[in-house]
Amino acid sequence: AQDAAEGCAPRRRAWLDALSARALAALTARAGGQHRGHREVMASLDRAGGHLDAATGPPGETEFFDQPRLCGMAGTAMLLLRDTGRARSLLGDALTRRSAADVKGRALLMLDLAECSALDGEPEEAARFGSAALGMVGRSAVQPVLRRAREVERSLQRWEGIPAVSDLGSHLAEVSRRPGTEG
Repeated sequence: AQDAAEGCAPRRRAWLDALSARALAALTARAGGQHRGHREVMASLDRAGGHLDAATGPPGETEFFDQPRLCGMAGTAMLLLRDTGRARSLLGDALTRRSAADVKGRALLMLDLAECSALDGEPEEAARFGSAALGMVGRSAVQPVLRRAREVERSLQRWEGIPAVSDLGSHLAEVSRRPGTEG
């Protein structure tokens, strides 16, 4: 994809670099967090930022990638690398800067924040983020949000006796049963 992107507009190149960073972070996490992988993730994110800085004018019709999206993807990459401090900062910034109309994107950011809280041993906060994300999508829940919410719920299983965690499980079951949930 990087080779094919050579002639693409800067926003598209930034998006591809951010996707690469997220994929590298996932691979690095699976490989035990090798330091070299962390450097490659950061280099991809730096390239993405450089491409966004080079973008001029408003985005075209299919060039949706912008700074708040890069911030969110960087936060997800940091979460995958288990750097929850950095992840929380980036994800929180992305959440405040994303358009209120981007319900799916905002819900996914909240679920990543929930995962940060779970990793940091804060189950009530994680469950609150998870429930807020599900409340945000309401009747228009899409599979990526439901899938991510199930991952958060699994990460909270050891705290299933806490009311907020039980409430998240109930909320997820309710949203998953609703007619009209996208597949």
